Amino acid sequence: MTTAHTGNYRPGRSAAIRYLVLHYTAGRNDSAQSNLRYFEQNVVKASAHYFVDDLGWMQSVDDGDTAWSVGTAGIYVQKHPECRNENSISIELCCRYAAGQYAFSKKTVRNAAQLTRMLMTKYDIPIGNVLRHYDVVSKHCPAPWVDDESQWIAFRKRVEEELDMTKQELLSLANTGDHPSDWAKEAANWAKQTGLAVGDGEGTSAGSSPSRARRSPLCCTGSRSCKQKTHRQKSRYLLCTGSFFASFCKRIFTGNSYMRRFLYYKYNREKGF
Repeated sequence: MTTAHTGNYRPGRSAAIRYLVLHYTAGRNDSAQSNLRYFEQNVVKASAHYFVDDLGWMQSVDDGDTAWSVGTAGIYVQKHPECRNENSISIELCCRYAAGQYAFSKKTVRNAAQLTRMLMTKYDIPIGNVLRHYDVVSKHCPAPWVDDESQWIAFRKRVEEELDMTKQELLSLANTGDHPSDWAKEAANWAKQTGLAVGDGEGTSAGSSPSRARRSPLCCTGSRSCKQKTHRQKSRYLLCTGSFFASFCKRIFTGNSYMRRFLYYKYNREKGF
């Protein structure tokens, strides 16, 4: 839902969403909440869809509305041939400021990567269409990733690595059709036996608050500290190898791992559930 003042955005869109644009707020230790409040209470004829901080992200302008965020404003030079306000979603990262320099915290970058992946999946946006504001117009934004391009390259790589599973790789895990493979059954049974996956079918574990079911990612062997790469990879696919386990993944592990949520939606979309 849009919370920004009506003088800061345009309701609706005139084009389909094709691009994601990353920005920085140029704030000094600001928060997503403070930015939402600012754009709600002030008319500045500018806006962004999302604001990201250490705690997660908050939405200021609905995806279906047009934020004013990547135009030239009569000041900047248009660089990108196609990306415009009408066909993009803008994501602002809150900043830390010290010794005359802006920087992003690791938690903010992590949350921005999760949000980016979610939106890429939702709107079928390729990594090539994930841009900096600086790539669209000549504005020095986001400053930390313009001043040090290696940070921007690392961010894109981080996003891309989480999206490298192909349809064939995903469906190959479901080697018994809609039934989980043996290792997935074993892992799921372990989760149930330990009490981690005991719940009411709505994401709430028995005798506790919903947060009980939201723990660190599981290894396929039942260890949270497993160092074997194949085990870590399998843990991402743990409960996404069949319709029952996809549902289990959504309901029990919604807050546990973004990869599980991503695979849940991708798997069910491709299988037609």
